[in-house]
Amino acid sequence: MILRKTTKRVGGVFAILAVLWLCLASYQATASAPDRISAETIQQNTLGEQARSPFLIGTEYQSPDIMLSKAATVFGFTWHGTVTATFSVQYKNDTTWSDWKKVPAMEGVGKNDLSGTDLLFVSPTTTFRYRYTASEPLTNVQAFALRVDSRTGVVSWLQRFLQSFVPASHANTPIIPRADWGANEEISFWEPEYAQPEKIIVHHTAGADGSVNPETVIQSIQYWHAVALGWGDIGYNYLIDANGNIYEGRKGGDGVIGAHAYRNSACNEQRFGGDHVGVDFNRGTIGISLLGNYQDDEPTAAALDSLSRLIADKAHRYGISPIGFSNFQDLVHVPNVLGHKDVDCTLCPGTNVEDRLVSIRTLSQHYYDELGTPEATTRASFVAASDRDFNLQTQETITLWADFKNTGTSTWHRNDTVPLMLAVSHAGSPLADSSWLSDTAVAKLHTVSVAPGETGRFEFTITAPNDHLEVTETFQLVQDGLAIVNTDFQLVVHVTGLDWAARPKTQAVNAASFLGARLPTSLTFTNAGTQTWTRDNTYLYIYDLGDATSRYRDRDWSEPDGKILLKQTSVKPGQTGTFEFQETSPVNPGRYKQIFRLYAAGQRVVNSEVELITRVDTMYKARYVSSTLPLAMKTGWRPSITVRFKNTGVTTWDKNIRLNAYDLGFRASRFSDPDWSTATGGATLNETSVKPGAIGSFTLRLRAPQPGLYLNMFQLSAANYPYQIQGGAAANITRVDPAR
Repeated sequence: MILRKTTKRVGGVFAILAVLWLCLASYQATASAPDRISAETIQQNTLGEQARSPFLIGTEYQSPDIMLSKAATVFGFTWHGTVTATFSVQYKNDTTWSDWKKVPAMEGVGKNDLSGTDLLFVSPTTTFRYRYTASEPLTNVQAFALRVDSRTGVVSWLQRFLQSFVPASHANTPIIPRADWGANEEISFWEPEYAQPEKIIVHHTAGADGSVNPETVIQSIQYWHAVALGWGDIGYNYLIDANGNIYEGRKGGDGVIGAHAYRNSACNEQRFGGDHVGVDFNRGTIGISLLGNYQDDEPTAAALDSLSRLIADKAHRYGISPIGFSNFQDLVHVPNVLGHKDVDCTLCPGTNVEDRLVSIRTLSQHYYDELGTPEATTRASFVAASDRDFNLQTQETITLWADFKNTGTSTWHRNDTVPLMLAVSHAGSPLADSSWLSDTAVAKLHTVSVAPGETGRFEFTITAPNDHLEVTETFQLVQDGLAIVNTDFQLVVHVTGLDWAARPKTQAVNAASFLGARLPTSLTFTNAGTQTWTRDNTYLYIYDLGDATSRYRDRDWSEPDGKILLKQTSVKPGQTGTFEFQETSPVNPGRYKQIFRLYAAGQRVVNSEVELITRVDTMYKARYVSSTLPLAMKTGWRPSITVRFKNTGVTTWDKNIRLNAYDLGFRASRFSDPDWSTATGGATLNETSVKPGAIGSFTLRLRAPQPGLYLNMFQLSAANYPYQIQGGAAANITRVDPAR
């Protein structure tokens, strides 16, 4: 009897689970795509006067309170340069401020001139402030407030809950694809590159462990890496949450080069005793990151087991023994499975994972051995080339050679089914020759075969272009679409004999300006061609993005695209020419691309293009705060109302700032009153001055018109300022009832 009741209960539980599973399947089949991550970006230089106590301008700073348009759940910060800084955030829940939360640090952001924190996950908030301390003053600080949607997290949690009742199977290592965790392919602009992996690098994300909503955590990381840090996509190849689920990271599949381990020049010099240059450990490695902060917390057994199985699978694919050692780049006899801190100046993957790397390697080797004998893997190293830096006359052809040592365990054959090829890193090389096998494949092995330990030669031909002054091209060995690590080398070809060529020398271009400002500008170029420039044959043209007409067009330009005259009468080869002119900033705030380009004798001057990003700011910015405008009034009433705006710009307001009132479509307001100083109201600022970050108020008397519903539109303006105040508008609906 007891057994029968127990059986019925178990059967009932599984029946409920089956129904839940079917509901989940139905939901997933009909649900729309996951919502995207969006961000509100705040630049520090637009926040107004800095709080000076207890923090000072420069290496210490505390922001004013920042109000967001929508609730955010993730914060991160970036700044220019390689200065070390520590950021903290305080945010408001309803009316109560949280404690100050330290934002996780991110070391080794990348090779570009940008530094950043990792991400701090918080409960939803619309108000926050931040502070930092830095080793030197920071420039171009940006705060990012990210918003996420947790719908997919609920679905995945339910799915994992149901899967927990299914016996686990480790016949393979299942990986959740990008589409299933909601990757935003619109922000993944990185063109995949491939290289054969030789090492596996273990990371932690230093943030949330994803035990509740891993998809939203990974979506946030993708946005942070792709957009804020400019890596074009998520940096890690794979990610693992606290429940042991494995997620596909960077787009491109096996062998794709990630963006997870780059040692900057300062770290290379100070900790590793190298030259003051960066070292890229992304090529030839697989980056696997555990969600969570394991400097403070302990990794779960599920996460460590999935990590070990994933390492075994990928190591088996490429013939990398998890307990093995080998040389790699500037590292001598290092483990095949490394922690991020082993190659960089960082705490990643945290002490509590780093201390377990020996056991992780051992367990991975056990799983690796269970998979059987791995396939033979091609390995090689670059030895020498006939010439790597030389001059070549335009359209001249030359045949070169490059030697590589076979450092693997299998013999290379010229006529293998999948042969080893010498290739360029990207299609469309300026050095392409008609003898090349494809747009990337340059040549096959010159000798018939090369045994392990022997050296093989590749002979190839290049042709100097007629549209480049100098070409730096990377060559490498490739097999079956994967670049072989340690085989890349560069050729630098200086092209001579070009009639019209230039070398940009200096640019006196304003990086930032206000709307409508006239700006003195100049550029200089060295004549690198064989012909002399003159005032009547050489001109500077100026374009916008896509070669559209420049939005910096000035009234003095002779043509819409500039056609700026050479300052000197003539400029002989080797001499420097100057172009001086005025620009007028666009009338809308934002960032703009300017493209400068020389033309001579009706043709484009080779190597003369200069691209710059310039910023245009408005002198005045505001955000509507509140109004005492009644929701309803009666005809003939003359209420006095107060409208309040926050000064969110960089300029202090004074009595020149006015509040104007309009009807729908900016027509004359039907609430005009005899007391108005102008036809639109023209109420002046109540305060003597309002500094950036403070709130200003305006008082205006209205006279209620005939009964009906009306839209009252308020707009700030500044005397002698012809542009709108950004954000200085508000609209309210008012009902007017009969007087009786």
